[in-house]
Amino acid sequence: MYFKSFLATFLLTLSMATAATISDNEFKARVKQGLRLIKTSAADPGSWVTDEEKISNYTGKCAHFVDITDIKDPEVLKTFDGQKPVNARLAAITYPAVSHQSEANGLIAQLNTSGPQSWLKTLSE
Repeated sequence: MYFKSFLATFLLTLSMATAATISDNEFKARVKQGLRLIKTSAADPGSWVTDEEKISNYTGKCAHFVDITDIKDPEVLKTFDGQKPVNARLAAITYPAVSHQSEANGLIAQLNTSGPQSWLKTLSE
């Protein structure tokens, strides 16, 4: 019993350690074997598991994971590693300084809800 759990833990740790440093040929070979690369957090380098292991070890125990085997977009993969994708257009946006704040505050101070409440009362009767 203890040996089986030790062996399972060892293999899981080994697969997690090698998931991030795998070559493209090794990646394709593992996919052909029916293995899937899943991540349980941004810090997790990933684990190679079968579909049956996904169901028994993760889905069956209500553990959250993402299957990233078929994701090819490097920007999407960066988000799963906890990195924010760099978007040149978004980085180039500059916002103007706050202006007309005093005028807006004066108008906000004059707002009230008595008009809409009376209209609603009229319409609902």
